[in-house]
Amino acid sequence: MEYETISMSAHVEIEGHVAGIALRGKGFGRGAIGPSVNAIFEVKGNMRQQKGIEFYNTKNVKVNLSISHGSYYVEELFDNNELLVRMANEMLNANSVMVSEALIPFFERLAEMGVMRFMKTLTRIPYRELFPQSR
Repeated sequence: MEYETISMSAHVEIEGHVAGIALRGKGFGRGAIGPSVNAIFEVKGNMRQQKGIEFYNTKNVKVNLSISHGSYYVEELFDNNELLVRMANEMLNANSVMVSEALIPFFERLAEMGVMRFMKTLTRIPYRELFPQSR
């Protein structure tokens, strides 16, 4: 599947490096990955029967992402040292391709958790209602 830009934001608590760029503290982060994001979703499971009705039971979800680059913005990190925050934002965006590549495993895991949660909501709907036979 191909998506246009995907935006996200979150409160963050970070101590470490992203693509060699040191980040530390509590704050707020925003990101926009894209302009195009390609995703391959692999959902594995099996059928289960309950009272003669078949349901799909998801066992595993795997997501592979291809991200060209993104734009990133953090605030309030480094005990709200504005100079360090500005420098971090400049570094993140000057190296957005490398930062995006470093974050792909995190984004893939996040997507897998979301898809798995979504699939679990479908376990109570009979399979034939999800995918009716064509007439």
